[in-house]
Amino acid sequence: SATGAGNWDVECTATTQRGIAKSDLQGRGVTSTDALLIRDVRRASCTYETGDAPVTLKLMEEGLACPFGGFETGLCQTVLPANTSGTFELLPE
Repeated sequence: SATGAGNWDVECTATTQRGIAKSDLQGRGVTSTDALLIRDVRRASCTYETGDAPVTLKLMEEGLACPFGGFETGLCQTVLPANTSGTFELLPE
């Protein structure tokens, strides 16, 4: 899931048991939350672009390694700084 204020975008392309799945999480304007639900993810590549405010990403899928470093208190999450772009991958544990 992603939560943030302003305009932001997270796009992911995932490889699943059924093939390729694409998804786009977006925030427009006021603080908003969007969630991506893809079952049986084997791996995923994501790109992001944040606006004038930071965006918090949380990974809640079991079986995937936390791409943001270690799990903090059982949660895999990170805060993307404002006005940045980049990529991350989701891989099996």
